[in-house]
Amino acid sequence: MNDINEKLGLFLRNERILNSLSGAELAEILNISQQQVSRYERGQHNFTVKFLIFYCKALHISLDKLITHVFLSESDIEFNAIYTTKFRAVEQENSINNNK
Repeated sequence: MNDINEKLGLFLRNERILNSLSGAELAEILNISQQQVSRYERGQHNFTVKFLIFYCKALHISLDKLITHVFLSESDIEFNAIYTTKFRAVEQENSINNNK
């Protein structure tokens, strides 16, 4: 098993549950078997990018959310939050200065 596949599977399983979907209901949406959904959620099957996008659409989640929760470490997320806050402050300051 691949650690990334396990993280993806766990994240997608949690999102499916948050969307109040059973494995069988998601399988019907994705046009795959319930067993295949289970394999994806347990990290036993590799995702193609195309299928991952389709999976995210079925669960009404953005790829940004998926990437943030699966691929970024806690320190990456903290850095991104700090960077975004500072960037917005500079943007706002520039906007104020440009309006003078």
